[in-house]
Amino acid sequence: MRVMVLDDEPNIVKGLAYMIDRFGIPHCEVVPKTDPLEAIESLREKAADLVIADINMPGMSGLVFIEEAQKIRPSRFVILSGYSDFSYAQKAIHLQVHEYLIKPVDEEVLRKMISSVFKEMYCTTPEEYMEMSSFFSPGLFSRNRKFSAHMETILNFIQENFSTDVSITRLSDATGLHPNYISSLFAREMNMGLHKYVQSLKLMKAMQMLRNNPEMTIAKIAATLGYFNERQFFRMFKECTGKTPGRFREEGKG
Repeated sequence: MRVMVLDDEPNIVKGLAYMIDRFGIPHCEVVPKTDPLEAIESLREKAADLVIADINMPGMSGLVFIEEAQKIRPSRFVILSGYSDFSYAQKAIHLQVHEYLIKPVDEEVLRKMISSVFKEMYCTTPEEYMEMSSFFSPGLFSRNRKFSAHMETILNFIQENFSTDVSITRLSDATGLHPNYISSLFAREMNMGLHKYVQSLKLMKAMQMLRNNPEMTIAKIAATLGYFNERQFFRMFKECTGKTPGRFREEGKG
């Protein structure tokens, strides 16, 4: 999921980007922007799934920006404003804006909004979401994506040990690579941190097990994936997909 954050105040952009990153949503890339025209050009080059735009920016208001952006590519838009102005809200509704957030943004409100968009995108059907799991298949690394030799070594190690504690320190010990170098590789080649990648991998593996191993209990799946208990696994799965593991399994039978 690609999220663009647009506000002419850099501190607000940094703050929102930091909060979104802290949510740990799998495959969530944040694109910070402070200039509406640059944001428009960025959308022309690569679409964003969600755009959070300040309503009051010099040169181009958030509403005008959304009108222009909608001409380029379809997306979900969220208005960010320090003004509880009903006329703004009316215009935003006319533009089919996803939500209207008032500054300062409450972190929990932002988390729920981002999570709902993620669920809309990936959890409409189990089949669509399961297709993402192919990204984590070791055999696809060399065929579909070009990784450096070191990155392939790291990914293969994670693939074989994801149910245990895969930390930067452990990766460093196993590969002989410096921890800082491993972190920079993830940022450059994976566009996400190690923790987020491992979390995503566990989520995809959980979906595979739930769909393909009906005899396997949810408690057993949780243990196989390295969760401390079934409750911790349940919480992670529900947070990321909007469904309980049991419901996801039942829907897959239909």
